[in-house]
Amino acid sequence: MSFPEHSASELTVRVDPRIELLAVVWMMSGYGQRHEGQGRISCDASPYSEAVTHWFSPYNNHEAINYIQENSSTFSGDLPVALALHLSDPPDLEWRVPCDTILAGRAGGVHMAERFADAMRSFARDTAFDQFFHTQKEYFQTILAKPGRSLSAGHWIEDLEAYTGDQLRGYHLIPAPLFKAIAFGPRVRWNDGTLEAYCVIPAKGVAGERITFQTDPTAQNILVHEFTHSFVNPLVEKHRTQIEQSASLMRRINYKTGASYGAVWEISVAEHIVRAITTRIVAKRYGLAQARKELAIHEKQGFLFTGDLCDRLQEYERRRDTYPMLASFFPTLLDSFREYLFST
Repeated sequence: MSFPEHSASELTVRVDPRIELLAVVWMMSGYGQRHEGQGRISCDASPYSEAVTHWFSPYNNHEAINYIQENSSTFSGDLPVALALHLSDPPDLEWRVPCDTILAGRAGGVHMAERFADAMRSFARDTAFDQFFHTQKEYFQTILAKPGRSLSAGHWIEDLEAYTGDQLRGYHLIPAPLFKAIAFGPRVRWNDGTLEAYCVIPAKGVAGERITFQTDPTAQNILVHEFTHSFVNPLVEKHRTQIEQSASLMRRINYKTGASYGAVWEISVAEHIVRAITTRIVAKRYGLAQARKELAIHEKQGFLFTGDLCDRLQEYERRRDTYPMLASFFPTLLDSFREYLFST
């Protein structure tokens, strides 16, 4: 198969006020520093972090801060990020589209998702967050140009659309100046069924007074990995019953990434498939030698079934006349897990 050089879909890049609002609340609640070992919020000093502290420190006891502290176990992982992106920009933070059943279920019900939105909205209005965000726009411009130019230059969107036979409504890169270590790849499903994909990338560090982000191939890998989830995760959710049939395989895996992929088999399956697809795209774009390096990294991290999935995906690549979309091949791809279960 060959890849097109252009796509109708474009990558938008911006510092997002919804994510920055969440980051401020995380920082002030202490959640960002203590959660999952190393935390989610950078401790690096910068003009921006100092401005955040100066503006928001009078609100340390705000109800939204207390709410996040009391419910940190519920609103964990990528859930707060996904919920925030379903809302409009502050201060209104109205639902652009209702959170779907799965997202609401993760939050503990629609009423919990509503309480989360209410807490964020109250904090944004009481602190005049939109005014603060406006004061930082000039600083944001100094940190946006390089990652935006670097990551927009790749062919990953075109490659993903060609490989999956599908196209999303939009693709958004969100550099998050206060985040560290962990990237997020949530998606928003609109009422017409179309999906928007997001990649929220953490800061790399601070150089002088400028917050920096990855701009080398590592950043490209983060971007394609997170966007691939927007193609794969809905298919995983659709085929949950078939996936559960091989759930006992989870006991054989010892992940070495520091993340909790092994806690839920469905999440583990999605991670395996995402890594297999990105490896096959690397093979098509850059050759088998580079793809073998990618595969070796995934297997070293504990993703034991990635190689088998790559082999099965080659069948998909050969038979695109029969399987024009990844969605049509997905049950066959999932058979790899069942076959592995009964062959060992």
